[in-house]
Amino acid sequence: MTTKLDNQGNIKFINVIPKSQIETIRGAGPYMSGGAGFSSQLFISGGLPFYSSFNCVPYKNKLVFYFNDNDKNIAVTKTSQTAKAVYNFRKSSCYTVTLDLETGAVTRKMLFTNDDEPIAMVRHGMLSNNELFLIAFRNSMLGKSSIKLGKITVK
Repeated sequence: MTTKLDNQGNIKFINVIPKSQIETIRGAGPYMSGGAGFSSQLFISGGLPFYSSFNCVPYKNKLVFYFNDNDKNIAVTKTSQTAKAVYNFRKSSCYTVTLDLETGAVTRKMLFTNDDEPIAMVRHGMLSNNELFLIAFRNSMLGKSSIKLGKITVK
């Protein structure tokens, strides 16, 4: 939710961007339950959630939000619209939602898909000026897990 007030305290705009994400870790065995359990897997201890949540870059009177989302939500930018939930982040895409801080206008754009790639861990991104450095990770129970690093520049 974002809000802008004028100097007299009057509300100029309120934006609530619909987002529905549910991230769980599943495991088998006596030491795993509804949350994280005993495991030597990379990234499991601490830092949850990995793929849900968001990151935000303020730039030139705009806020640019980054998050993984269901592809059916490509046009969802208003509270009156219903967002489809994301349960499987392997079938999600990374989106930007840009909020103009003067007008309150919201635009949404898909950046990339997480389908056949490591999944973007947007919340763990590091912001430096107008650049967001991202890590992407895909855990593999059989074979090798994969990790990638990337940089998004806001212009």
